[in-house]
Formats: sequence, structure tokens, C-alpha cells
Amino acid sequence: MNHCPRCGIELIENARFCHDCGQRLDETKSKQAFRDENKFDSQIEVNRQRIQQRRHLDDEERILWDGTFSAKGMVNWWLVAALLSVALPIGASIVQVDRSIWLLLGGALVLGWLCLFVWLVIQQLGVHYELTDQRLIHREGIIYRVTSRVEVIDVDDVTIEQGIVERLLDVGTIQLHSSDRSDPFLRMEGIDRVHDVALLIDDARRAERIRRGLHIETV
Repeated sequence: MNHCPRCGIELIENARFCHDCGQRLDETKSKQAFRDENKFDSQIEVNRQRIQQRRHLDDEERILWDGTFSAKGMVNWWLVAALLSVALPIGASIVQVDRSIWLLLGGALVLGWLCLFVWLVIQQLGVHYELTDQRLIHREGIIYRVTSRVEVIDVDDVTIEQGIVERLLDVGTIQLHSSDRSDPFLRMEGIDRVHDVALLIDDARRAERIRRGLHIETV
């Protein structure tokens, strides 16, 4: 049995008014229903905001690695320059060349070392890589800079190239093949800790494909 919300008396079934105090019963029910509906709408809005915040956090890019050309990437040139710096003076001493030849050899060696250092500076200032959990950003150039982006989900193959000395120093070249039309082939030279960086790229690719529900191909 229902009771009047004002006086508490027991109500007649299906009555629209209280027979004792005259309270309109359907109005009370309507107000209560209106409050319940507003409460339900407010909860829906709160849940929508929570979903949007969670989606925003899921789409937020996180930087996994950033780097540039490493001095170790020129290890072969450093070795050649070092050998020439030792071999040429020894050979000149054996042959007993005159002073002008000595000056010429010294100038050539200094110029060679200077060119190597200048080339290293140009590479380090002109090349920069940034890997996020969604894409790989490649910037190249000093005065005129070109920036290209490759979505990690589009990467199809990750290859590492290393020589004998480069393997000892854990430096090398990473080659990326992707389905990106603007930059299907990217060659990243002089990368320090090359295996770790290549693994990061591959893990980012796999994670992004899983997140989007795509098939993962074995690399």
C-alpha cells in the first residue's frame, strides 16, 4: 500500500489526490521522476567525460628514444686516419724526404683530421631522430631542414647493418622499409646502441598494431 508523502496516511489504490490532506499524488511522482531523470543524465555526462579523458590519454604520444649520428659511426674513417698518421711519417723517415715533403705530409694529415671533425659536426647538427609510440620523426638539414614522419604501424621491416669493428662498438645502420608513400625507405646511419633502438622500433610497431587490432607480421 502507498502512503501520502505529506501526511503519511494510507492511500486509496490509484488515487490522484490524498483524501485527507488533498496532496496531488501524480505531481509528486512526476517531480521524483524528473529528479531521477536528471540524475541519470548527469551520470551519463560524467561517464562520457571519463571516456573522453581516457581516450585522450590513450592517444597521447610518448617519446621512446631520440638521437642523432654518433661519432662511433665514423669508426672506420677514424681508423684509416690513425693508420695514415702513423704510416706516412714512418715511410717518410725511411725514404728520408726533404723538409718540404714533411710539411706537405703534415698539412695533409691535419687537413684530413679537420675534414673528419667537420663532417662529424655536420652530421650531428643536421640529422636528428625522434621515436614515439606512434611514429618515427626524421629531421635532416642545417640551414634548409626537411622533416619526415613515418607511422610505426606502417613499418614492415627493420634491418641492421654492421661491420666487424662496428659490432664491437655496438653501432651501425638501421634500414626501415614501410608502406608510407612519401618515405618508404629510411636509412638511419651511425646509430649508437643500434640493437636496442631497432628493438624499440619493432616493439612500438607491434604495440601499435595490437592497439589498433591489426595483424602482426613476423620481422
